[in-house]
Amino acid sequence: MDATQQHLADQIHQARRTGTRLRIVGGDSKSFLGNRTDETHAETIDCSQYKGIVDYQKEELMIRVKAGTPLVEVEKLLLENGQLLPFEPPEFAGGSTIGGVVAAGLSGPARPYFGSVRDYVLGVSFIDGRGIAYEMGGQVMKNVAGYDVSRLLVGSLGEMGLICDVSFKVLPAVQTSATFISRVTASEAVAEFQHLQRTGAPVTASAWVDGCAYVRVGGSTITVTHAAQRVNGDQMEAQAGLGFWRDLKNQQLSAFQGEGPLWRISVEPGSTALLDEVQVLEWGGGIRWLNAPDFNPRTRTDPLSVTLFRQGQNKDPGQAPVPFQTLTGTVLELNKRLKRQFDPASILNTGRLLEV
Repeated sequence: MDATQQHLADQIHQARRTGTRLRIVGGDSKSFLGNRTDETHAETIDCSQYKGIVDYQKEELMIRVKAGTPLVEVEKLLLENGQLLPFEPPEFAGGSTIGGVVAAGLSGPARPYFGSVRDYVLGVSFIDGRGIAYEMGGQVMKNVAGYDVSRLLVGSLGEMGLICDVSFKVLPAVQTSATFISRVTASEAVAEFQHLQRTGAPVTASAWVDGCAYVRVGGSTITVTHAAQRVNGDQMEAQAGLGFWRDLKNQQLSAFQGEGPLWRISVEPGSTALLDEVQVLEWGGGIRWLNAPDFNPRTRTDPLSVTLFRQGQNKDPGQAPVPFQTLTGTVLELNKRLKRQFDPASILNTGRLLEV
C-alpha cells in the first residue's frame, strides 16, 4: 500500500471511530446519479490524487489503473496502442475517473454487442468501511475462486468500499467502422435493429434519436464494405459519426437536455413499450430514454425496470420519485447484509444506492 492509499485508509478508519459519514469523490462527474443524500454532516474523501497507470501489458490485453486516473487519459493511451475499453464508458462532463467508471457501472453504445463494465473487470483493490485494504480478483481471466467481490463492486456507487486499483481486460480496436443514418419512426427503427441482429450484421452500436435511426458497423474493411449493403440509410462522414456516438454516450444531444427528470427504461428489445413517448432508443431498442417532466413511466406495467437517471433540477427532493426501483424481500435483505459486511458503521456514501 503506497502513501496515498494509506492516507485514504486512515481517513476511513478515523471516520469509523468518530461515526463521521464520508462522501467518496473522484471526478464528481456523476453526482446526479443515485439517491440524494444529506451531505451536510458528511466529509468528502477525495480520490482524485490517487492516479496513474500501475501496469499495462499490451500483448496480454490487460491494463491496471489507479482509481483517480481520468478516463480520458486511459482511453488515449489505449488508442495510441490500437486498443480500447469495449464497453465505451461515458465521460459526461469530461471529469470521469476509472473509479467512477466501476462504481457507477455505466456502459455506452457498444454494451449489447461487446458486454458491460462488469464483464471486463479482472480485479480490484479497495478499502472497506473499517479502513481495511483488500485485493480481489487478478490480472488474467478465469483466476477467481469463491465469491467474485471485484465485480460485486461494479455499480455499488461507493457503498461497499473505496475502489483503489482496477485491472481491466481490453480489446483491439476495430480496423474500421461506419455509421448509417435513416429517417424512420421509432417502431421502424426497432424492427430494423431486430432484423440486423437476426442476420448477423457486424453491428457495434444502434440508436434512434429525433426521428432518425443510427447504426454503426465495425470490423475489417471488407466486413464493413459488405455490411454497408445490408444496412439502410446513408453513410455519415467519419468524424460526424464519431461525434454522434460520443455525444450520445455523454448525453450531450439536445434530446437529453432540459430541466425535467430523465428516465432510463429497460425493456425487451422488440417491445413496443413507450415508443410513442420516448425521445431516444439505445442498445437495439432495449434502453429507452424519456425526458418528460409530468410523466412517471413506473405507472406503466410493461417496462422491465425504470431508473430516474436524472432528477428534475427544480424538483423538490421530498416530492421526487426515488431513482431506483424499490427492492423488497430477499433481494433487499441480501443488499443490506452486503452493506453491513463491508461497511458495518454505514459511513461510506450512505443512502446513495440503498435508501436508509
